[in-house]
Amino acid sequence: GRPRSSSGERLRVMGENPALEWNNYDPTQDNKNTDIVLHPFIARFDSRVIAAPAIVYQGSMDEGGEPHKTLVAGHSLEINATSDIDLHISLPQLTLLKDIIEDTSCLITQMFSS
Repeated sequence: GRPRSSSGERLRVMGENPALEWNNYDPTQDNKNTDIVLHPFIARFDSRVIAAPAIVYQGSMDEGGEPHKTLVAGHSLEINATSDIDLHISLPQLTLLKDIIEDTSCLITQMFSS
C-alpha cells in the first residue's frame, strides 16, 4: 500500500514534505491497529559450496598386518558468495530480531536451570 503520514492518512501526492511528516510524528498517537508489513531483509545472491573429504595416507604394514594410516588433511567445507550480498533491514525488523533472540535465550536458560 501507499505510505502513511503521521496523521495516519495515506500520502497521495508527491508534493508532500516527508521531512515535515518525520518531524511531526507523535508515537503516542500511533495507530496500534496498523497492518504488519514484512519485507525480506536479504536480496538474492549467488554462492558456491566446495566440499572435500579427508585425505589419509596408508603407509607400511605394522606388526598386526594393518597398514599404518596417517591423516594428511581433514574434511573441508568452503562456502563462497560469488555476487554481492545486500542486506536491507529496517528498525522494526531489528527490534523483532532482538526480541526473538532475548526470548530464545531466556527460554534456553530456563530449560537448563530446571
